[in-house]
Parts: sequence; structure tokens; C-alpha cells
Amino acid sequence: MHEARRKGSFAAQLSADDVREIYELRAALEGQAARLLCATGTLAAFRGLDEVLEKLRVAAKKDDRRQFAEIDFQFHEQLCRDAGNGRIYKLWVNQVGVLRTLVGLGVMRQYENLWPVPEAAERR
Repeated sequence: MHEARRKGSFAAQLSADDVREIYELRAALEGQAARLLCATGTLAAFRGLDEVLEKLRVAAKKDDRRQFAEIDFQFHEQLCRDAGNGRIYKLWVNQVGVLRTLVGLGVMRQYENLWPVPEAAERR
């Protein structure tokens, strides 16, 4: 939301090209962050990501889409933060608002359910 002088608030409209470019930027940033983390990451950083992944699994099993979207967002932020490249993280932070919206929309609309493993297979 941007504040328009004396006209209230308005939401930025994103075109299909805007969304494509944002996802391309996100893929480039997060892909490089993952490569850096794999090359130089600490055990603590990997354990932190594992903890976030476990929270994702719990939210998925409950089909809690809002919680899943928020935790998914946290995972990607932590990945970029722990990569050890401050500029990657700053660029990621600069896109936070639109990324949060797109991640949320993707989780809310993209999947029929979040945990595709049938219960019978899960009990084995």
C-alpha cells in the first residue's frame, strides 16, 4: 500500500509481467543464497532451516494454509539471511511486501491440499 497525498491509500496493481519478473528475481536471489549456504553454511544454519521445515510439515498436515504461507515465507527469509551475503538479503528484504503477497496467494490457491501423502501411507 502506498500513501497517495490527500487521496487515501491504494494498492499497487501487478501485471503478469510484473509477477513473472518478481518470481525470476526471487529464483535468482534464493538460488544463489542456497548455493552460498551449501558452500559456506554452518551447522546451526542448517539446523535452523530443518526446524522451519518441520513447522512447514506440521502446518501442511493440518492443511493450515495461512500458517503454511507464513512459515514458508520465514524459510525463504532465513535462507537468504543465513547465506552470508548481506546484499542478497537486502535485495530480498526490499521485495518483502510483494513476495509475502505472492507466496500467500500461491499457497492459498495453488494446491488442492498441502499434505498429499494419504493417511494409510503415512502410518507405515
